[in-house]
Amino acid sequence: KAETTSPQTGLGEGVDQWAFLPFINGPRNCLGQHFSLLEARVITALLTQRYSFAPAPGQDDTAHPYKIPITPINGMFCTVKR
Repeated sequence: KAETTSPQTGLGEGVDQWAFLPFINGPRNCLGQHFSLLEARVITALLTQRYSFAPAPGQDDTAHPYKIPITPINGMFCTVKR
């Protein structure tokens, strides 16, 4: 009965939100993953060479308690100068 069946049936309480991550590992891993990570490094290097980044005034550096990788609770705003 699809109306009463849930994907969490039989798993009990307190299911870990990170327990099911499809296509992150194994034979069906993303084919472009390594290229996109390399591309992100190149773009980050070019941006840091050409611009100066600083935290925007009033930024709070309190870490978010549940996010991995660790991120600020309210995001990170920057001022960019050439």
